[in-house]
Amino acid sequence: MTHKEVEKYKKELDEILSKSNSEEQLQQLAKKVGASTIKRYGISHTDYLAELISNIHSAFQTIMVIEACETSAKNYKIAIAAAIAAILSALAAWVAVLK
Repeated sequence: MTHKEVEKYKKELDEILSKSNSEEQLQQLAKKVGASTIKRYGISHTDYLAELISNIHSAFQTIMVIEACETSAKNYKIAIAAAIAAILSALAAWVAVLK
């Protein structure tokens, strides 16, 4: 999931909370973002809605951390390639000086 998709789902969550706070809509959004929808035994309806919202926010945070790690891994690979290119360039310059 990309940052843009997360922002879209955050807006959807804001709309749900500002209009109806519907359990069904919150559950559907939670399923879309991979948040837990399991209702604990004996929990009140309002506590369940609060927990559901918290789970959705946790899923957002997890998605953003995963995206940051993926970006970091890509940058690491680019940095390694640049370092290898710099070493090869230095070797070529050294060989040119020796001739």
